Amino acid sequence: METDAAVDRHHSHEEPGNVPSVGVAEGKKLSRSERKRRETREKIISAADELMRSKPLDEITIAEITEVADVGHGTFYLHFKTKHEVVVPLFQLKTRSWDESIHALADVQTDPAAAVARSTRYIARKLVADPLCRWFLQDSGFPADDVREALGQFVARDIEAGLEAGRFSVPDTELTLWYMIGGVVTALLSIFDEEDPEAHIDCMAELMLRVLGISDDEARELAHKPLPKSLP
Repeated sequence: METDAAVDRHHSHEEPGNVPSVGVAEGKKLSRSERKRRETREKIISAADELMRSKPLDEITIAEITEVADVGHGTFYLHFKTKHEVVVPLFQLKTRSWDESIHALADVQTDPAAAVARSTRYIARKLVADPLCRWFLQDSGFPADDVREALGQFVARDIEAGLEAGRFSVPDTELTLWYMIGGVVTALLSIFDEEDPEAHIDCMAELMLRVLGISDDEARELAHKPLPKSLP
């Protein structure tokens, strides 16, 4: 019987097509068996994503996933312990795609503070609006580390860039990083059912900038600028 039990994390890195792939060192040549394993895992993830576009995960069976993926039932369990585990790489893929959209903007590429503000506001809006992401954060029961890893990698990158550029000022880098990541996840959980989640998201972004040493006035300005209409 399938369960919602938390499981070991699966990391995704590159994105061939619509699905994340098993992480491998850049430039490393995969063996035939490694390529086959990666391709099979991607087929399973892609199949689950396709099915979840039409109905909730709880209504989908592993048999349906394997049929769409055209793999054997036993093959599924070589890659994932439950159907719910497939959500982890899908969640990571979604957040990575949104992050790439934000970092294609010119001001985000040149100002770490703008990167933190826009990335936080845009990705949080997407998370609140996406049923799969809401389920993953609110009800999946996955370890907090899975959530922190999916979101924290982008927060960490932007904070470190700001510190290196002298844009941010914090007393303890590592402690600030964990504080920020934990705060984002906790705030998101409280925002989901608010009547005006976007206002709360912008407030969250403003608070993050203040923690990083940005002045009150600039933090308020950056956190409440209209997001570009070009964003998907």
